[in-house]
Amino acid sequence: IATASSSSTEVNIDPDQPTVALRIQLANGTRLPARFNTTHTIGDVYGFIERAYPGSSERPWVLATTFPNKDHTDKSTILGEVPEFRKGGTAVQKWT
Repeated sequence: IATASSSSTEVNIDPDQPTVALRIQLANGTRLPARFNTTHTIGDVYGFIERAYPGSSERPWVLATTFPNKDHTDKSTILGEVPEFRKGGTAVQKWT
């Protein structure tokens, strides 16, 4: 089972900005709770997953939502502008 040290996976949060809590389900079954500012990007979530689960770079994958089912591949998209993540939610690492 993969474990992650908190120092390598921390997201730099601005406490003066709104935040969202994401429950990230890794492709290996591990669940990672994470908090991001609404100004963070989809790319920041990809980076968080790659730091938390170094083996994820061995296979191609996308960040997806479960309902509605949607792949999030534009890493410049702001989390606060994604309807599925605006109030937090679940993100899934999906092998492609």
